[in-house]
Amino acid sequence: MKPAKNPWWQTAQTPRQGFITGSVWLFVAAGWLVLALGDPSPWRWAFAAAWAVVGVGYLVSAVVLRRRQRDSG
Repeated sequence: MKPAKNPWWQTAQTPRQGFITGSVWLFVAAGWLVLALGDPSPWRWAFAAAWAVVGVGYLVSAVVLRRRQRDSG
């Protein structure tokens, strides 16, 4: 029997990498949000939302990995 593969949505390889990368992307999203508040063009809001989604994706992946590690070990 082959070992199970990571789900397609799992972006991080380790919890630490997921938390760091997710935090960086959320920081970038916050920067785009500040820019969007100063000049509310639709593409600035779109960039802020896109980076926020990526950041949250990394954080969710990190939390799932952390829970798996805690349950198995």
